Amino acid sequence: MKIVLIRHLESIANVKRCYAGWTDVNLTQEGLEKGIKLRKLYGNLKLDEFLFVSSSLSRATKTMEILFPGKHYTKNDGLRETNFGIFEMKTYDELKDQEEYQKWISGNFVSNQAPLGESYLMMQDRVLKSFKKLLSLNKDLVIVTHAGPIGVIMRYIMNDINDNIFYYDCPNGLGYIIDYNKKDYTKISE
Repeated sequence: MKIVLIRHLESIANVKRCYAGWTDVNLTQEGLEKGIKLRKLYGNLKLDEFLFVSSSLSRATKTMEILFPGKHYTKNDGLRETNFGIFEMKTYDELKDQEEYQKWISGNFVSNQAPLGESYLMMQDRVLKSFKKLLSLNKDLVIVTHAGPIGVIMRYIMNDINDNIFYYDCPNGLGYIIDYNKKDYTKISE
């Protein structure tokens, strides 16, 4: 089984460097232009028989539509980024002096829950539940999602779920091509 994981193209939140988990934000003009350039790269991968799935957030669905025009795909709420609750659309500089924020980022970042949002572990459970359902279809997959879910899926596949949660970070519009059966992967590069 082959799996192609792609992080959505650059969004306005990426440029502003703010937390944008479940907030629907637009892609930047630069992101749109990069997507058009990457279309050829992904077109060369021979993905015709793959099942195409996207996070339900518009930055992911628009990425899917730009990279794979005309392809039928399904939207999956389980593949959304972490819900950052009251910290959504705020930057570190805006939050750094707030007691609630300091409580959230200090200590065990993985299990600390953002007020009115999720913890990393809650997101991980949600993503893995959705991903395992997709695996049960026994089809090759193209998944367009977010940095957090990509890290979760990669650690699951590579059997290092408790490793550095940022290890599999990747640039917008890129990601990984995975041979699920061999537990092997290559990074997608421009």
